[in-house]
Amino acid sequence: MIRNRLYKSIFYFIIGSHCLFAIKNPKTEFEIAVRHFNSDRVAIAEKILTKRTLEEWGDYSSAVLLLQIKCAYAQGDLEGTKLAIHDFFLLYPESKYKNEVYQTAGDIFVNEGLYSKALEYYLNARKYSDEKIRSKIDKRILNTIS
Repeated sequence: MIRNRLYKSIFYFIIGSHCLFAIKNPKTEFEIAVRHFNSDRVAIAEKILTKRTLEEWGDYSSAVLLLQIKCAYAQGDLEGTKLAIHDFFLLYPESKYKNEVYQTAGDIFVNEGLYSKALEYYLNARKYSDEKIRSKIDKRILNTIS
């Protein structure tokens, strides 16, 4: 009887420790934020992302900043989006995500009616994208110039 209690206690301790580790793990938290964003729960995703500083996100910091940009844009916070885009290019000029940041910046300029600036950003996005994504960007470019 006592032995069973001991095993149960150890089992619950291990499970509890694993859950706490998962919550504190940047990869897990980022994946949760992405799931919320993809399910249109943008404010929840943004709240998860702002719990830590970029330094605390470690290897995920550039992806986190990209998702923060997308969250701000999805919520209509154009000034916040612009500031985050500026920070992104300062902190991660060679990031693999820069094509997506250029696309978002282009979208902002289209919304503001600055079509030549939007075109410039879409062309930069195209330059850093693979073939699969280029067709999507090409559609944005065509919509911008027509």
